[in-house]
Amino acid sequence: MKPVEPSEEDTEQEAFLRAALFNPGPDIVVLDEVHSMLKSNDTIIFRVLKGLATRLRLGLTGSPLQNNLYEIYRMSNWVRPDCFETEASFTKKFQAPIMAGMASDCSSTQAEKQKQASSEMHQLMATFTHRRDAKVLAKDLPFLQETTIHVRPSRFQVNLFREYRKYQADSGNNSFLAQYHALRPVANHPAVLIHPDETNNPEADTPAAKEWWTDFSDRAQDGNNNLKEIEHGGKIVMLLQIIGENL
Repeated sequence: MKPVEPSEEDTEQEAFLRAALFNPGPDIVVLDEVHSMLKSNDTIIFRVLKGLATRLRLGLTGSPLQNNLYEIYRMSNWVRPDCFETEASFTKKFQAPIMAGMASDCSSTQAEKQKQASSEMHQLMATFTHRRDAKVLAKDLPFLQETTIHVRPSRFQVNLFREYRKYQADSGNNSFLAQYHALRPVANHPAVLIHPDETNNPEADTPAAKEWWTDFSDRAQDGNNNLKEIEHGGKIVMLLQIIGENL
């Protein structure tokens, strides 16, 4: 891989950062969720990571490697440069025969080529890939216990649910996805819906501020009710109780 060369337009600080990050770069680079960082070769982060002169590289991913063969190609080529040569040669030698042989209506010849290509690819990757499944953690993790806790909604949450029903009746908007998107923050805490970002809220009398919950919020404020109080969200109260008991 060709290191990122310094530019004549670099400031002193930029030149220092370029040397520190690219050439010679750090002693080791570790990428968590490496499949998401190298998903596409058209992104800036992909080009930057490809330009690192660092030779010791470690990529971590919890996603099964068989999900996307091109992700395997890019992750492998980043950790071990040119192990699969070019993308075109990888497609011809591995991706195309493997995908063709996995089809339900593939021929016996295609199935055989798929087995050969998969075996060869695994052999190439065995020298630099360390694969482990959940069995490694089973001996150290406690027995899984799942508990469903039903939490009664607060008075303000119930009123907001009713407010949305009135909005549905008036607007005729009965879309399930719209309802889910609107009421999900209410189920967590009314403040999540009504005060999402106070540093960038529109003025109260602008059209952008007139949401389905605006009248309810105005009535609550007129009654000196603070919608930010913890007790208005039963799930938050329960969560804090659980955390407090386990500290």
